[in-house]
Amino acid sequence: MKSLKRSLLVLAIFAFVLTFVGAVDVKPAAAAAQANFSVTCSTVILRITGAPAGARYDLLVFIAETGFIDLLPSQVVDANGNLTLSINFPEVPDGTLIYADTWQYNPLIVNFASISKNCGFEGFPVPAGFVLAEITCDVTVFQLPNPDFPTSAKLKNGQTWFANPKSVPAQISTFYGEWTEVHVAGPRTGYIPTVCVKFITGR
Repeated sequence: MKSLKRSLLVLAIFAFVLTFVGAVDVKPAAAAAQANFSVTCSTVILRITGAPAGARYDLLVFIAETGFIDLLPSQVVDANGNLTLSINFPEVPDGTLIYADTWQYNPLIVNFASISKNCGFEGFPVPAGFVLAEITCDVTVFQLPNPDFPTSAKLKNGQTWFANPKSVPAQISTFYGEWTEVHVAGPRTGYIPTVCVKFITGR
């Protein structure tokens, strides 16, 4: 039941994921243990090192484009605090967005580490500190937190992109006082009104 619940929660959150070019580095929680994901277009490998004695880790993989989802139940680390887990799946085309995460058990750390990466090539990396967010408006992306500098890029209500959780004030007096920096799969970030951003904080 726990495995099914986790899978359904992930599926619900990422049902609206829009495939984009970019990679997100692993986001481990503050702990001695380290998690490293290796992602290809047919396999995800998770390597845990330095974990506390008795700790257990699971591995979940989700591919929005194909609907693939699989959860490998938690397994205990070895005497040195190490563990390797892997999930294979039918090969997907280069550029397909692969999401994977792990939870730590004993003690419990929900979403201990995660990665969201386009397999096959790296593309433009997501800036450090950016987190997954749902767009709640149909909105133009601006070069600056200023409505006088629009770009041709537009985001749609229901899409998910990575954004800076720290908003910034508008550069000029405008209806939207707070703006959020977003990564939209290109070499430069842009800005949208913060009112159009809802950060995803759980699964």
